[in-house]
Parts: sequence; structure tokens; C-alpha cells
Amino acid sequence: MTQTQGLVCGLVSADLVKKIVGSHAIGTRGIGITPAAERAVEPANCTVQDADTSTTVLQVSIGEVSDVTHWRTQLAHEAASKGTNCVHYTSSPGIGYGCTYDSGVFVDGAGVNVVKGDRLIRVTVSHWPDVTADDRLTLAEQIVTDVDKNVSAYDKSHP
Repeated sequence: MTQTQGLVCGLVSADLVKKIVGSHAIGTRGIGITPAAERAVEPANCTVQDADTSTTVLQVSIGEVSDVTHWRTQLAHEAASKGTNCVHYTSSPGIGYGCTYDSGVFVDGAGVNVVKGDRLIRVTVSHWPDVTADDRLTLAEQIVTDVDKNVSAYDKSHP
């Protein structure tokens, strides 16, 4: 599974993925988009690789959560343990946090982890040349919003 109707794994717009890989071919792993009932059991997920270098460039996970308060608390604890290169979100792109990692402690890139409505969305954008940590974080935030929009559209057409 790669691209269908301009979406990679049915989750993220190909144009956003191209910001990372440019004109390189991509490969994907993961189950991709699934119905909401399935996402309540196992998150829809996708790992995108630059096929030319076999390097993971993006990881996306989105699942339905029944206890939003629990997940907001969980994300607050996660953020506290990550260190100082983090921002806390109180509304947009959701409630949670985003961090940049330039030391390779977690990944060399940026991650955003938020609860948006009744969905837990996690996005990790790996390092790519000629961009700053803030650029990677901004792209991860954009991908969260994009994935949420694409999943909402999928849910409307697959009741």
C-alpha cells in the first residue's frame, strides 16, 4: 500500500510526504486507514520510508480512545519525561505535546502526540537534510491536522 487518491496509506497527503522525500520513491508498512471500530481496538498506522535510501522518514498512528481524560493525563506525563525541547498544546493541533530530537535520543527528528476529539494521534517526522528542528516540528503539526481531516472524511464515507 502506498498512495491512493493522493493519500499515503489512506492517512496523510502525499504532498506533505514529498516535503521530506522530495522526488524519491516511497515504500510503506503498516495497516493504513481502518474503520473507526477497528481503530478503537488497534490504531491505524503507517511507516513511510524513502525507498531510495531505505530510511524511515515518517511514522503515523491514529486510534479512537474512549477515555479522553486518561490520554490527556498520559500525554502530560510523557511530555514531562521528554526534556526541554518540547512544546505543550492546549488546543491546536490537539491537546498534548510536540518535541524535537536532534541528539538521536529517541529519533533524529520531531514528534507530535495529541488527543484531538476522541482520537489519539502520534506523528514522528525523521530528520531530513537542510531543515531546522522547528521545520520538522511544524511539519509534524501539519501532518496531525491533515491525518485528522483525512480520517474524518474516510469515516463519513465509511459509516
